[in-house]
Amino acid sequence: MANFNALNTKLKSFKLSSGFENLLSETTTIASSVQALNSTSLGGILNETVSGIQALNTTVNAATSIATLTGNIPGIQDQIIKDVSQSKTALDAICGTANDNGFLDLVITCPTPEGVKAATKSIATVTDKQTEAILVNTTPKQYAGQIKDIAAKDYTALSSDFSSQVGSYLSAFSNINVKQTGNPLQDVILQTDSTPLNMLENFGVPKDQTADILVLLQDNNIIEASIQVANVTGKPITEVEIFLTTIPANLIDQLATTKTEVSSTGTYDVTGKANTWQGAKTPPEYFDIIATQEQLIIEFIKCGREITEVVFYGHEMSPNQVLSARDIHQSYNADGNDGIPFHYVVQPSGNLQRGRDIAIEGTYSTTHDKYSIGIVIPYYTNGSANIHQGATINSVLKAFYQVWPGGQVFDAQLDLNESEISVGVSIDNYIDSFKKTNHGGSSRSFSTSQLISAAQGGI
Repeated sequence: MANFNALNTKLKSFKLSSGFENLLSETTTIASSVQALNSTSLGGILNETVSGIQALNTTVNAATSIATLTGNIPGIQDQIIKDVSQSKTALDAICGTANDNGFLDLVITCPTPEGVKAATKSIATVTDKQTEAILVNTTPKQYAGQIKDIAAKDYTALSSDFSSQVGSYLSAFSNINVKQTGNPLQDVILQTDSTPLNMLENFGVPKDQTADILVLLQDNNIIEASIQVANVTGKPITEVEIFLTTIPANLIDQLATTKTEVSSTGTYDVTGKANTWQGAKTPPEYFDIIATQEQLIIEFIKCGREITEVVFYGHEMSPNQVLSARDIHQSYNADGNDGIPFHYVVQPSGNLQRGRDIAIEGTYSTTHDKYSIGIVIPYYTNGSANIHQGATINSVLKAFYQVWPGGQVFDAQLDLNESEISVGVSIDNYIDSFKKTNHGGSSRSFSTSQLISAAQGGI
């Protein structure tokens, strides 16, 4: 049987030889460029003008942003400012005022790079360098590294680049992975241990036909496999059928298993907590500590609720106060609520304490409860979150982005306007450190399909 260590070694060699890291790097860059094409730094201030592009509405969604071109677009003013000297007399008479040379075109566009490129090219001959000069101030700063690329390329060109990179990788992978069955993973396993093929060959099946027989067995086409083996070996069909049942056809059967030692300390089932949440009547022992990031990841994966975002809240404490999830729970109960509204509490010690069951919607927001995980950060009045809490927040977000790579993270006060209390830490810095982008805001919460659409510019 194939050994896991040997299989991992083979896969690692394939990873190096096939250029997988280059594929990952290049496709990540292309994906960022595609996102950049559909982003804009305009829309936050009505009538804001940047690089000669004037915003006509205010919105956080690039797809719904509207802008117009002005005569102050850098690098192309000599092309877009029109000479009216020959018509000046007539224009002055019509308008009743003196008219000078100026920008005479009316161009409405979306202020995204793709929109700006199309709009400027409709009124002037614009070089890639000139486009870069325009886009550098109208594109969000997180995409600064993509300016040169998006100035020269559109969606079609970037899609072609992506296809080319994937095609090159697949070609390289095919060249180093000997094709026997057509299943890439199966073929890798057979390179480390060819037991199924050897068994068939030893039974009398010609070597060049063993892989075909294995494929038939994997497709559960036992009758056809039996007939073919009987024909090439001359052995009775009943003998063949019995023999074929001994072939480790499935991938799992081809992998050597090792005995697993059972821990004397037992195991911890994170899913069991869902059965003990009783709203306001939840017992004190429910509010335990999430000991490891692995435990948190499993808890995220096992959650039966659709999750797309994390919302952070702050909670001020008086001097010498120690605020636990149980304390917050009791406080909300006293106000007539159904227990703690938040799913987790990041304590000053850095401990991550369980709050409301993650499978149940929180009750902390007006618009973001449905798809979010709510986390509260207690800290002392006139202070901020400490270094221990910061490390825990980073660990939580690492787990969150691992399970939901396209998820969003919000500051309840600054992003959603749903709290008068500061979170106590810059959530934006964490988002930037993970190289992530939010697409929603205070007005709504996105489902998974809506978030995908928003990321693609569809909402």
